[in-house]
Amino acid sequence: LFLNNLTVHHEEVTYKASTDFRTKTEALRRKQENMAYKKIVESVDATQKYGKINHMENFGAELRVVNRQLISIVNIVITVVGAFFFGFSGVQFAYPHLHLDIATRFIIGLVPATIVFFADLYFIIKNMTEDDFGEEACAPNVLSFKEMKKND
Repeated sequence: LFLNNLTVHHEEVTYKASTDFRTKTEALRRKQENMAYKKIVESVDATQKYGKINHMENFGAELRVVNRQLISIVNIVITVVGAFFFGFSGVQFAYPHLHLDIATRFIIGLVPATIVFFADLYFIIKNMTEDDFGEEACAPNVLSFKEMKKND
C-alpha cells in the first residue's frame, strides 16, 4: 500500500556552461568549419596546402644538420685512425731497438685510439645536448609537454 502511494519527483536541472567552455567550443566549431571549407575549396585552388605537409619546407636546415653530423663522423674517424697509427708506428720510431712484433704494436696502437675515441664521444654527447637545448630556443612553433603543462 505504501509503495502505491509514492510518486516520483523529477527535478529539472539545467546546466550552465562556463565562459571558458563556451570559448573553447566556439574555437573548435570555427576550426571544424574552416576544415570543411578547405575541403570544399581544395579542388578549386591547387596551389594552397590545405592540411598537406610540405616535406621540402625545412630541407635546407635539415641538410645543414646532416652535413654537420657527417663532418663530425669524418672528424672522429680521422682522429681515431691517426691516434692508432701514432701508437702503432710511434713505438717503432721511439724505441727501434725493442724490435716489437706486429701484434704488440697493434695493441699499443689501440690504447691511444681508444682514449681518443672516448674523448671524442664525450664531446659529441656534450654537443648533442647543447644542440637539443638550442633548437628549443630557436623553434617556438614546436609544442612541448612542458609548455602545455605551464598553460594549464
